[in-house]
Amino acid sequence: MLLNRTVTFVTGTLAASLVLAGLPAFAQISNGTRNPAPAGDQSALIAAAKAEFPSVLAKALSSESIAAMLQQIKVAPNSTPGVTNFDDVTAPCDFVDTTALRGTEQSAYFQAPGTDGGGILNECSDFGGIDAHSPPNFLAFNNATTYTSGGVPRTPELILVGPNRSSVSLWVSGGGTPGYPLAVAALSPGGVQGIVTTVTTSQWVQLTIAGTGISAIALVGNPQVLLVDDIQAQ
Repeated sequence: MLLNRTVTFVTGTLAASLVLAGLPAFAQISNGTRNPAPAGDQSALIAAAKAEFPSVLAKALSSESIAAMLQQIKVAPNSTPGVTNFDDVTAPCDFVDTTALRGTEQSAYFQAPGTDGGGILNECSDFGGIDAHSPPNFLAFNNATTYTSGGVPRTPELILVGPNRSSVSLWVSGGGTPGYPLAVAALSPGGVQGIVTTVTTSQWVQLTIAGTGISAIALVGNPQVLLVDDIQAQ
């Protein structure tokens, strides 16, 4: 089943208040593979994540983090409108055979701290048996593993789609380890324009964020597993 959710911006002022409201949180994965942890372990991880997320989000929206993201927006090449489906490359099945995505990929520009960030994998990676939303590839995260060259496939991830977009949509899934909240922050050259939250499911869910002057979105938190596909900015 494919789900669709249209999300409009929350104002920057309200976004800050969400931190104080005790939003659901993310936790570190513990099993170290693509396979989901036992149900009991998942419950504990999700409970811990809910307790931690306010501080995770606050750090992501700190003045230092925002300044760093705005600098990336300033120096990155302009992206052209279109769909980024990650299907223009031959991708491997495992993180050990790839590196974190950097720079321009189709109609978006990707950046993450250090050597961390999502990597392009083929659906043969078998995250709970879920296929790519548009086969054969997707952008994948798993914070229990590492790339051979260093770095962890984890959020945060900055995806530049600008300039001056009025909406951004993307499909997200938790594969075989659903239930972790995810925050998506929208940015313009002037700062954070808004933030929305969702909870990953075992299905693909489309998030559509509408606003004015969007240049980038940031995936914020630390979900155990996150899959992203078919990013489109207009």
